[in-house]
Amino acid sequence: MSRMGKLGKPIAILCLMCLAGCGAGVVQSSDAAQRCFENNRDCFKEVLACYRAAEASQPLVYTAKDITQLPGIQKRRFKLTSQN
Repeated sequence: MSRMGKLGKPIAILCLMCLAGCGAGVVQSSDAAQRCFENNRDCFKEVLACYRAAEASQPLVYTAKDITQLPGIQKRRFKLTSQN
């Protein structure tokens, strides 16, 4: 069996899990925006306000990148992933 044949299925499963995780946040945000829109009696002037409120409710994700020791201080670097 080829190397790709052995790795193909686990890679495909991992990709599906990643895509499902990424899509889950988008669905939650769009569902919240849709509910807000419907609660405002389908008023189109509220569309952007509903979208912004839904996006703002999504958590920010900080990932530690590295720590550098400098004289007298410790410098920490993070990666910020926003709601978008």
